[in-house]
Amino acid sequence: MVTAFDTWKCHICGEERPNGKISVLTKPLIINGKACGKQNIRYCNDRPACIERAKEFSFSKEVTDGVRKSLLT
Repeated sequence: MVTAFDTWKCHICGEERPNGKISVLTKPLIINGKACGKQNIRYCNDRPACIERAKEFSFSKEVTDGVRKSLLT
């Protein structure tokens, strides 16, 4: 039986992955140069491209026309 927390969607590649293949990087959320909270970025911990992109990823800079860039690729 699959429950809601057996898989997670990677914020970088957009793929749904098993819980053990997803890690979370917590970073400050910076808007207009000010820290205004935290963002939890889920990424594939077994894919070097996701690991590297997670280091630079920010929800505030990834949105264009209301659509997150990482979900367009």
